[in-house]
Amino acid sequence: MIKLFTHQSDPDGIGCAILAELSYEDVDFSLCKGVQELDKSLLSFLESDVIEKYEAVYITDLCPSDELLQKIDNNTLWKNKVHVFDHHQTGIDEMTKNYSFVTSIVKKDGLSCCGTSLFYEYILTDKKVPLLESTIMQEFVEMTRLHDTWEWKGKNDFHAFHLQTLFQLLGSYGYYYHFLEKLRTQKSMEYTVQEQNWIELQD
Repeated sequence: MIKLFTHQSDPDGIGCAILAELSYEDVDFSLCKGVQELDKSLLSFLESDVIEKYEAVYITDLCPSDELLQKIDNNTLWKNKVHVFDHHQTGIDEMTKNYSFVTSIVKKDGLSCCGTSLFYEYILTDKKVPLLESTIMQEFVEMTRLHDTWEWKGKNDFHAFHLQTLFQLLGSYGYYYHFLEKLRTQKSMEYTVQEQNWIELQD
């Protein structure tokens, strides 16, 4: 069983939940608004007996406070299970480079990273998931990266920008379930007629 804590407020955070669901057999995820909520929920989870049942604990698109990172680092059980994936420059500069269980990268190969792209690369090295190597999945991850890093603006890529449009219309869970279905059943991230209608409606 896998536990995931991720950001609830944008397509990048929910993109990580989608990747987890498509990659692991049994996933339990919690959506957090920010670091304070993450710290509270994560610490409560780590201190409970249920952690023994989980193979791994992933934290994506958010980073726990340095105080909590230190607690994790000093607990062998927690440290062996927890994996943090963060791309925010402030957090990386302040704390995350000191911990072996934290992957903190702002840019890789000249491209800005996002939580979804970092988690995606990790899963590709962690296990074999045919769907993750599909064209539509690669498109989904890249569109999420372009949106979250604002690179869509420089490229005038409104296809990526409209992930936010759909997120605003569908909400966190609606976005999650919609793109789970799309990635499982479609071959391309091209927007369907229904999605185009939703975008026009929201605009």
